[in-house]
Amino acid sequence: MNEAGAGGAVRPVAGQSKRRILTTTTTALGSVLLLVTAWLLLVSMPKALATERDFRAARACPPGVSAPDCLRPVPAVIERTTVRGKKKHTLWLHVKDADGSTPALAFAGKGMKSDGDLAGKHIGLTYWEGSVRYIDWANARWYTTEDPRGDYRAFLAWGLALGSGGLGLLAVGLWSVRSPACLPDRPPWQPGAITMTTVALAGLGIGIAWIVPGWRAALSAYGVAAVIAAAAYALTTLLVGRAEARKARDAAA
Repeated sequence: MNEAGAGGAVRPVAGQSKRRILTTTTTALGSVLLLVTAWLLLVSMPKALATERDFRAARACPPGVSAPDCLRPVPAVIERTTVRGKKKHTLWLHVKDADGSTPALAFAGKGMKSDGDLAGKHIGLTYWEGSVRYIDWANARWYTTEDPRGDYRAFLAWGLALGSGGLGLLAVGLWSVRSPACLPDRPPWQPGAITMTTVALAGLGIGIAWIVPGWRAALSAYGVAAVIAAAAYALTTLLVGRAEARKARDAAA
């Protein structure tokens, strides 16, 4: 009888300890993820967008001028080619330009062929801010991996994914504070539902960032997805709550 009483006294204390640990951990991790998200979306992404705008607005350098912020065309010759990567092949052109520089140019998923007969071909390089951004060859323009257009997508994708995770962790922490019986013998379903919603929203955020054209449209699409995810979670909570209440009434009867 004393053991039962001791056990009954210990269980609430243990439950409160687990509640504090869960709340502290999820709140801390969620806050860190949201801070990283703020840095990605408010610092890194604007820098990438500014670089893209400058590149798109750049014009050809005047004759005799070699400024880094203008487009500087230089003729070159391909010396050799290599292909790197096992699954995602990247074509590298090793060239020598008219200035004597020997840059190695990478083309990933650009559709260029890796035929061995490229050596000796004459191409035109275009420098901007010290890097070759594209080449002109075979009546076509091929952008290198130094092309700054669309670089913001990586920061946007990471921001939306980590932001989703941060909000999900804060939601779990809020649930642990408001839940009247945190971590009972039968694990509650709400944290799992929050986790599934968070993972789905993070995946949608990554896909939206890479597929939707323009960061404004991507953020709008993510907002719509977030509203739909929240509504789905609320509906699930309502239906499962009603089912549990009905089951409790049936058990009491």
